[in-house]
Amino acid sequence: MQLFIIVTVVVSLLLGLIGVSTQHWYQSLSNEFHEGLWLSCRTKLYSDICYKQPYMKSQGLAVSALVFLLISLILTIIKHYRNNDIRLTYLILVTLTTSTLLLIFSYLIYPRQFNLKQFGYSIYFMLFSSLFTFISTVLVALTVRKIRTTSTEI
Repeated sequence: MQLFIIVTVVVSLLLGLIGVSTQHWYQSLSNEFHEGLWLSCRTKLYSDICYKQPYMKSQGLAVSALVFLLISLILTIIKHYRNNDIRLTYLILVTLTTSTLLLIFSYLIYPRQFNLKQFGYSIYFMLFSSLFTFISTVLVALTVRKIRTTSTEI
């Protein structure tokens, strides 16, 4: 099960990296513009004219979530070799929960107006990243339960 947790954290990290780095969080219904965390682009005469987005809280939350995901991945790999370390498992649980919350808040507080906008593919990458992070969190919580029951039986 530990390898499956590592795989879900890696998938979540990759999906999060794609979601953060691409600029299709929102786009117009007629594909006249698209915007992401870092750029806002307008399409004119078959070319994109892009402008840098001003700083917003979603950028900081998304980058922080990716940092916590990377920390979780490193801790999960260490946990693979230290199988019954309950404190390390709790630390992984805290970092994954923090990462899940930061991912969710990064797209919930993204400044947007809903007139003539629809979700782009980048936001779906972020949603799936938070879903995989949540699945990893649940799996680690089950590992904590398994470790506690085996340690009380001894």
